[in-house]
Amino acid sequence: MMVKEIKPDLLHAYYATSYGFLGACSNGRPSIVSCIGSDIMINLQKSIFYRWITKYALKEATFVTSVSRPITERIIEQGIPPEKIRTFPLGVDHEKFFPSSQEQKKFALLSTRSLEPIYNIETMLKGFSCLKRDGFQGKLVIAGGGSQEKRLKKLSIGFGLSDNVDFVGAVPPDGVAEYLRASKIYLSMSLSDGASTSLLEAMACGAFPIVSDIPANREWIVNGENGFLVPPLDTKKLARCVMEAFNNPNLMEMAAKKNFKLIGSKAILQKNLQKMESIYHLMVKES
Repeated sequence: MMVKEIKPDLLHAYYATSYGFLGACSNGRPSIVSCIGSDIMINLQKSIFYRWITKYALKEATFVTSVSRPITERIIEQGIPPEKIRTFPLGVDHEKFFPSSQEQKKFALLSTRSLEPIYNIETMLKGFSCLKRDGFQGKLVIAGGGSQEKRLKKLSIGFGLSDNVDFVGAVPPDGVAEYLRASKIYLSMSLSDGASTSLLEAMACGAFPIVSDIPANREWIVNGENGFLVPPLDTKKLARCVMEAFNNPNLMEMAAKKNFKLIGSKAILQKNLQKMESIYHLMVKES
């Protein structure tokens, strides 16, 4: 293996059920395993095999990092001592993701999630269809690519949304930031997440979050205060929350201020990279 050739001072593996396991088998100590979402929240439930390789990767690591409290709780359930775990999200680049004035917002609704089953774009389209039937005039922009693109475009046509939904494809980070700054509401009906960087980017840019009511999102969103939480498959509630937000501009303005402060205190990429770097220095020093 390349690890044996390089003989690194430390080994950092992302995603416990793949690179984390390979790292644990490589004798590349000291090592870090970073758990970022589906490796812990979904793969652990798949089979005995996945549970075994995940536990092995976590136990063999010198340190484990987690991007959210719900993931940390699952890691502890696998018998990993809390003192071995460091919890913080990757965060957002504050030089790219920052808010604009409300007057510059030309898009009503925006999703920046990939077009994959776990991100549940279909529920978003169904909810938007309910909005259209109720007379909603705004547009939904879907900025992302993925394996379900053709299916979702066909579904959108079937719902009569051809003139109301724009699929703009995958967008680079600078473009995502521009879309977020120009959008009033950010939508995500994801079925599972670690710490959604897409959500954090939206919060940093001042888009009002309406997101699925899952553990990862509850860590960032207090329902009715700095966003809305919606059961992942509840299309009618999704539509109601969008209308409630549009009818309450003061709520959206206050949420934008709260979210900007929250991101600044917990989720700035540059600060969190320093936290990771401090773990590196500790490990090298101790070894």
